Amino acid sequence: MTIRSADVWRACRFAGLTAWVCFLAGCVDESTTGDKTTFTFSVWVPLAVVLGSIAATAVGAAVRTRNKRLGYVLLIGGPVALIVVAPGIFLDRVDIDRNQLTVRTGFWFMPNVQEIDLRHVKTIEVVAEQRRTRRGTRTDYKLIFHTADGSARTVSAGDLLKQSLPKITTIAHEQGIEVVDRTGT
Repeated sequence: MTIRSADVWRACRFAGLTAWVCFLAGCVDESTTGDKTTFTFSVWVPLAVVLGSIAATAVGAAVRTRNKRLGYVLLIGGPVALIVVAPGIFLDRVDIDRNQLTVRTGFWFMPNVQEIDLRHVKTIEVVAEQRRTRRGTRTDYKLIFHTADGSARTVSAGDLLKQSLPKITTIAHEQGIEVVDRTGT
């Protein structure tokens, strides 16, 4: 079976259009059960990674005779993304209620779960740190939870935590927790 370049470009245009429509639909889903609110990635996000991984593998197989480096990068990268990245995106979540914030991120086989007991938090700082990268300046956000005993816990604010920030702020104000915005915006 021969894959023509016109077919590849047609598939790429379709994939791009589909990704754009999904992007407009939103990346994060919010659901509430009782007083617990959960933020997860929309189901299309990990499915897009799965489809992209499969497409990368197929394109890698077709391209490797003309461009070995690109072909083998796609042949190896596709399955790695399928096995390592996609399941982690399915499992990422932020759960928040009056008493606790739980953030689960990372790979499916090595998750990073951070639990913050909000009953002991006195102040939440929202901090923005700029750092230089090869492509310019990047801003990373983090939340610092200061407790009554003087200790502090830092949680890096990924996409899900950024989307849940208004809910965290609302619950913090209801609980009498001061929220300090140090993002400079």
